[in-house]
Amino acid sequence: METKIETARRLLRAKGCDVEPFVHEGESWYQIDFRKHVAPRYGGSDITLSFGPLALASQQEMEELADGVYGPNELLELFVRRQADEKRPRHA
Repeated sequence: METKIETARRLLRAKGCDVEPFVHEGESWYQIDFRKHVAPRYGGSDITLSFGPLALASQQEMEELADGVYGPNELLELFVRRQADEKRPRHA
């Protein structure tokens, strides 16, 4: 039986994304190469997205992807939002 992480990795690979696991500070993360990701646009044409070399997803995000909570495009949006939040200055 396939685990949720294996399901998520298979879904991403089917979209042309490479996925590599790694551990940072004791937490599991997944590097997702979206450079080959092709997203549908309105009007029926496709666009190839390139947001840099890698996106990161937490184990929970990968499991939610497998559960259908969101798809690869939404996973990428979560990464972009997380990056923006991390760059925002924090006030004491």
